[in-house]
Amino acid sequence: MQTIKIIIVLLCLTVSNIFAQNQVDVIFLTDYYKSYLEAAKSSKNENEVYSSIVQMPIYEKYFSKTEYAPFVLEDLKSEQIDNTQLMKKIEGIASNKDEIETIISSSVKKSYSSIPLAKLKVYILPTKGELNFMSESMSGIYGLTAGNDAILISIDTSQNGWKKMLPYAIAHEYYHAYWTKENYHKLTGWNLLDFLCFEGRADYFAKQLYPDVKTPWTEALSKKDEDTLWKTISPDLYNQDFDFMLNVMFGSEEYPKWGGYSLGYTITNKALQEENKLTINEWTNLHPTGLLSLSGFQTN
Repeated sequence: MQTIKIIIVLLCLTVSNIFAQNQVDVIFLTDYYKSYLEAAKSSKNENEVYSSIVQMPIYEKYFSKTEYAPFVLEDLKSEQIDNTQLMKKIEGIASNKDEIETIISSSVKKSYSSIPLAKLKVYILPTKGELNFMSESMSGIYGLTAGNDAILISIDTSQNGWKKMLPYAIAHEYYHAYWTKENYHKLTGWNLLDFLCFEGRADYFAKQLYPDVKTPWTEALSKKDEDTLWKTISPDLYNQDFDFMLNVMFGSEEYPKWGGYSLGYTITNKALQEENKLTINEWTNLHPTGLLSLSGFQTN
């Protein structure tokens, strides 16, 4: 009987490992950046070289047909290239390659246990110089969802806490990919309320799985600052100007840093309190106006 139990445990572990390997493809894009660094040594226009060796080839090979292709193309652009720092970031990823793959596989498996995605590709690249202003608060991890089966994760292993932030970021982007699979075809436009709920739901999902990970962008506002921001933006919830939305979400001279992310998380968190019995699939497919109504936030 003991032998049978051991065999069953070993079979379960084997199936679990096969599942984790088959569920996600982790694709490292650092070779493109290495090629750029080599070409940049003899070039007078590094931005042009970067575009021709990194941005466009990566976009055209992997992301041109994804749902959020224009945003990926823009995100891959780089205007502040520090080649020395870029090489260090590439080397950091290479030195931690096995651990990065293990962390990602574990997080995808954990996310899958809540909401299933048939397949997910996770593309790994170094963080850009333009992200330095947020890199420390994000522990060197930056994510972007390309579509229903593809996400990009930028990593700077020199930042403290990246190993703890990485699984959270994977869960956050995994949820975006799942939402995209369920809801992208329903979109008729994209406004500020959509953006607030899009990010708020992803952070809510990730926090259910990784409650101990500190996320400054969901705690960026005091209650007073939150009320002030809400009063300011509530008349413009259906504004579709993308620059305006980015300013609200990420911060600007007019809006507080991470304000939209923090407010979006509060709206979602209040809407989905424990007494609310909606399943993940139900609140994923709930229209943003429904989520807002459940939250108790009042529009002007």
